[in-house]
Amino acid sequence: MSSLWLKIIAIAAMTFDHVGAIFFPNVIIFRAIGRLTMPIMAFSIAEGYRHTRDVKAYFARLCVFAILSEIPFDMAFYSTPVYIQHQNIFFTLAFGLMAIYLVNMYRGNIVSSLAPMLCAILAQRLNTDYGYVGVFMVFGFYVFYEKPWGKIATMAAGAVALVLPNIGTLISMKNPGFEDIAWGFLQLVSILAIIPLSYYNGKRGYRGRYIFYVFYPLHLVALTLITWSLHI
Repeated sequence: MSSLWLKIIAIAAMTFDHVGAIFFPNVIIFRAIGRLTMPIMAFSIAEGYRHTRDVKAYFARLCVFAILSEIPFDMAFYSTPVYIQHQNIFFTLAFGLMAIYLVNMYRGNIVSSLAPMLCAILAQRLNTDYGYVGVFMVFGFYVFYEKPWGKIATMAAGAVALVLPNIGTLISMKNPGFEDIAWGFLQLVSILAIIPLSYYNGKRGYRGRYIFYVFYPLHLVALTLITWSLHI
């Protein structure tokens, strides 16, 4: 399976997720399918770093699309062109790439040791999608590139980190039902992304370089337009 097909799977899962979040917020299956997206995209960034000829241009591309996607992101999920409390996933991916770059650029230097933590803190402080967890997932996939168990560990650690805040909420409930528990542990589904990742063959695929970049803002615009049309 080429990187193009991985991105297509990520796009399909993301579309289910966002359709569910906007139009069917109480239907858990949409959100469950969407949990496959972040691990695949985090892996794609780590893989992209290994194959890119110009990491600075790669980083710039992520930043450009992060900026281009922000208004569509805010409009789709918050019905406003500016919502500073939550930033789109491209910012998270950019911070993840930055962490890898700095570790390699300043290898043996204190900057190299602190880079992943600093990038994670910045992502968390800026409230990017998946925050520090997303940054560490990108970095984890890079570190454990040749270790299959490392990929599983990276996804499992990320899923657990996202689930932990929900455990306190569940404990505070007197009698949490099955649905409450299912929503609380929803992020664990992301570990299933190991299935498509295990079939990755190391090839790019046919001209799939920009498919996620372009699709992300466009599908958010489409979802916003559909929302507006349903409100008429």
